[in-house]
Formats: sequence, structure tokens, C-alpha cells
Amino acid sequence: MFAKANVLDIIVEALSRFKLCITPKIKEELSIPLQYGYSFPEAIFKKFEVIVPTKEEYLAYEKLLALYPFLGKGELEAISIAKMRNCFFATNDLKAFNVALKEKVLPINVHTVLRTHPFKGGMKGGLQVLETLQVSNSYGIT
Repeated sequence: MFAKANVLDIIVEALSRFKLCITPKIKEELSIPLQYGYSFPEAIFKKFEVIVPTKEEYLAYEKLLALYPFLGKGELEAISIAKMRNCFFATNDLKAFNVALKEKVLPINVHTVLRTHPFKGGMKGGLQVLETLQVSNSYGIT
């Protein structure tokens, strides 16, 4: 969605202090538009590393899949990896954001990143964006 809307570079710049990754299931989901002639997923594939889940992360993903069947497989795979590796989880999906909170994963709302980016009249740099998002700690995430 964000690559299609030409804001991917803003997100990458705002979160430049962090390693940006996608999971194999997210890559699979993003590859579908390529079959219909759309090229916007290529921008994501060029900027984001694909990280493969370990066996333990895959088992955690399967548990999440059973608990949250309403959520997409890509989001669940990313949440399981973020939880096991103690990483952030960036999303624009409110349901995925709430599941991440419930699973004690620190989510980053991509819309918040865009609103706080200097081009949007907000803050400067990924670190200040992260500081703004520390409110998530009030949900018990450590």
C-alpha cells in the first residue's frame, strides 16, 4: 500500500536507524500484484531484507495462527519473529497492532511514522519517532 502510494522512501528515511525486514509470507502476499502487472512491490523488495523464521519462530507462528485466525499470515509471521527476536513490528493494520500488543511485541503504527515525519510538519528522524511511540510501553511491553 505504501509503496503504491509513493511514501515508501519517507518510511525508510524515518526509520533509517533500524534494519527493515519482511518475512517470506509477507513477500508472498506482496508478490500477488506482480502477477497482474503491478510493479510497486519491487520497490519494497529492493529496500527490505527478507528474513526467514527459525524453527522456533515457525512454531510460535503456528500457535499465533491458531489463536488469531482472523489475522493475515504475513502479519502473524512477522509478529512471531518480532517476539522471538525482541524486535519492533511495523504495521498499518489496527488488528495486527492490537495482536502485537497482546503478544508483548512493540508495534509501530506506520501512519504515526508518516504523521511525525518532517515532510508532514512533524519530528526529525527515526529516533524521535521511536521516542514518540514509547507510549506503547504503557501497555506493559518491555
